[in-house]
This record gives sequence, C-alpha cells and structure tokens, in this order.
Amino acid sequence: MVAAACALLGACAEPGLAETDGGRNDARVVDDASASSCDEENPCEMIDPPWEPEADGGLDASPDEGTDASDPFDAPAAMDGSRPADAARDSASDVRVDALRDTGVRVALPPPTCANIDQRLRADFGIVIRPGTLAFEGLASEDIGCADRIKVYQMFELPFAYERYPRRLDPSDAFTMHLYRGRSPTLGSCSAYVPSSQAMQIRDLSQCLRSVSGRTDSDFMRIAMFLIHESGHIITARTPSLRTAFSTANLPSRDASCYDRGFLKSYSLRSTNPVSESFAESVALFIGRRKVGSLGTINDFRRDCPNTFAWVRDNVFGDPL
Repeated sequence: MVAAACALLGACAEPGLAETDGGRNDARVVDDASASSCDEENPCEMIDPPWEPEADGGLDASPDEGTDASDPFDAPAAMDGSRPADAARDSASDVRVDALRDTGVRVALPPPTCANIDQRLRADFGIVIRPGTLAFEGLASEDIGCADRIKVYQMFELPFAYERYPRRLDPSDAFTMHLYRGRSPTLGSCSAYVPSSQAMQIRDLSQCLRSVSGRTDSDFMRIAMFLIHESGHIITARTPSLRTAFSTANLPSRDASCYDRGFLKSYSLRSTNPVSESFAESVALFIGRRKVGSLGTINDFRRDCPNTFAWVRDNVFGDPL
C-alpha cells in the first residue's frame, strides 16, 4: 500500500508520489485560496476543523457518548509523564496485549510515564516512533519528546478499547512511525504517507501534537482521527482481503448520501484510491463519529452512514471491551 500527501498551508509545490493503494492524508486547516493551488498532480487533502459548535456552544470531540471518568481509557490524564516510574507496568503491558488478543478481556493499566513510554507504545500497541530513516521527499528527520509520545499513546487507546481492532493491527507485529520535518512547518498541520505494512512516514507530527492541550479539546480528536485513519492503511496492507470485502459490500450505493465518487465524503482528496481511502476513513470515523471535510461533512457516522458503520463495526472493531 502506497500513499502520499501534501502538508503545507498554501501551494503544494511537490508532486504527489506514485500510488497503488490510496492513503494520502493530511491533518490541517486551509482556506479556499490555498485549496485552489492543489491539483491532480500535486494533491492536497484539506481537513477542515472537524468539530462544529453544538447548539449550546460546546465542542463535541468525544469518541463515545456518556464516557465514564472513572474508566482509565476515557478519563483525562497528565501528558507530561510526571507519574513515578513503576517496573510492574512494563510487564503488565504484555499481560494486557495477551488478554486483548486471546480473550478480548480489557486489562486496565496505569498510564505510561517518561520512563517507559517507548516500551509501552511497543508492547501495548505495536508502535515504534523514531526520526525518519526512509527517504521522504528530501525532508530532514525530526523527533518528538515524552509528552508528545504520551499523547500518541492516549490517541491509540481509543481504537484499542474495542475487542477486534487489536487483532487487526496486531501489536506483536510492530510498525514504525518515521518522523520528518516539513520545509514550512505550521502549527496544527501534518501529513502522512504509508509505504508498507511496517511503516508510516509522518511529516510535522510535532506541529500537530503541539496544538493538542489535552484529551478534551477538539484538536485531540482531530489528530487522533488522522493517526487512526493511517492505521487503517496498515491494517489493509496486512490483510488485503479486508479491503476486498469492503469493496464488495457496495457501501457507496447503500449509503449514497455519505459518498462522493466512491469516497466517504469527509475525505478530501479525490485523486487517490476510493476503496482504500474510504476504508481508512471509516476506521477513523468509527472512533471520531463526526468530521467536517472540505468536500463534505459527516455529522454522525452511525446515524448518517448506517451500513458503513455496521460493516466497520463488525469487521474491524467489534464490541467495546
């Protein structure tokens, strides 16, 4: 599976990379002027602010209604990794992965700390984060610190709170997030390219994570959906039959109001692979529920796209743990 994206606010000066499976994805905010500078050869995906104010003026950025603050997967947690290190957490993370994979039983663990965040990302979710080592548009590598790594961990807690997703992504088969710095980094703007089942190349992830102040702000869910979308490409690269099944389910016809030219309408590129991108977008929407895209908005994934929601629930996520 190959994917590419243009990450800058404004003109997309670099040509898109060759693509066989879809997967171009940006997490950014652009205006109409910058959108007009993107074309088929230089594709940019515009992801507008995904959460609109509710009637009471609040922002709906929660993945599920009625979350319980006592639940360690939903309650806000410190992002500075200031909790004391505990060696027991490291071995407990292996217990959690085994329980998720073998029994579907959710094992609550203490939050990660700066002392064990890399080990916890690898053991719990099969994620390795490091400066990019693969050639990527001539960009320089970058890295992120403990606080940002903990944010990534918290974002992946959302899909891993379902019984089937851990089996689909399979933490025992780790993939690497290779990080790069764009030529004109912009706060809140990042993009990704997935070249294989083992790698995710991300441009300016640090800029996106800088915009996240905590779990309850809208940027947390915006960036979480961006990363979860990319994980959908890792999943189909590892299990191509899932992409085939998604295609043969004929969901663009069954949920016609949710699709445009075969793409789930909240996904903003139309020059990539509609099946691959709609699969990945449905994985993100299952968690985020709502997304405002420059080419179409989905306000409530479960209600507005019932057949697509049911398919991704039954085939990717399963029941909450």
